[in-house]
Amino acid sequence: MDDGILRKCVREVKGLESVEEVVLGGIGEPLYSKNIEWVIEELRDKRLVITTNGTIMPEKLMDQFIECVDELVISIDGMNENFESIRHFPLEEILNNISTLNQHKKKNKSKTPKISFQMVITSKNYLDMTKVVELADEYDVDKVIFSNIVPASLEDVDLVMYEMYSKKKLEKHMQKAIVKALVKKIELVIPEIMLKTERRCKFIDDDATMITVDGHVVPCYRLAHDGTEVVFGREKELKAHYFGNIAEDTLLDIWNKDDYYNYRMTVYNNQYPSCMDCDLLEGCDMAKVADVDCFGNVPSCADCLWSRRIVYCV
Repeated sequence: MDDGILRKCVREVKGLESVEEVVLGGIGEPLYSKNIEWVIEELRDKRLVITTNGTIMPEKLMDQFIECVDELVISIDGMNENFESIRHFPLEEILNNISTLNQHKKKNKSKTPKISFQMVITSKNYLDMTKVVELADEYDVDKVIFSNIVPASLEDVDLVMYEMYSKKKLEKHMQKAIVKALVKKIELVIPEIMLKTERRCKFIDDDATMITVDGHVVPCYRLAHDGTEVVFGREKELKAHYFGNIAEDTLLDIWNKDDYYNYRMTVYNNQYPSCMDCDLLEGCDMAKVADVDCFGNVPSCADCLWSRRIVYCV
């Protein structure tokens, strides 16, 4: 992020009492930023959450975590070989960093930052779910978050472990992980593994927004960038949707714009179609894109796997 945009963003977020929590993360590694220590210090009065792959954790930064950060969410996508095949570095390095952080917490008699594991479930790593819960217990982790993968192309469809109506194989292993978490007294966040009628958007319900690296204010991670996603075997084109830019306007003014307010009310009240189980899906060109739907909504949330809680984000 450009230094000027970053400083304006931090200044505005600090100045808004209504902003209770800030998540440093998204697509990318926040601890790689040269400004990370300054940002953490500036935002220490908010509830501060950082999502990270856990590789960049010098002891100086760990001390700052203890002073300023409430929760550290670390990606643990399976055990040993599975983890290394996905992340391309050894799990042991991450666990060593967590051990050192725990030592610093103990030395400082601090309960923060609370540590959470986040695991993206695929057909290659789902057998590790219970083991990840056990690992969390071993390393004094407070919470484990399971989510499902959203393939970016049809080549990765075989990685998906959820289905429209049933997924007995995943359900069996999910139950094992739930029991293990109960025994170990670890909070477990689990996704849906099949399509359900209820739709709730965590971003909308939490009055949350996202600011991209370019300063664009977007409604959620899904609509933050152009790309493709595969929804129940169908490829869908995504286009980023911005409601304003922090370099040109204030965050509060962007939040209160009519088009952003109307968008939030539309999603909150579920006034948008559901492509996934629509009888007209086969012949509908609108289902191929996310920039508009058959109700005239711009952008479209009609195929959002997050609103179905199949995919979960912090």
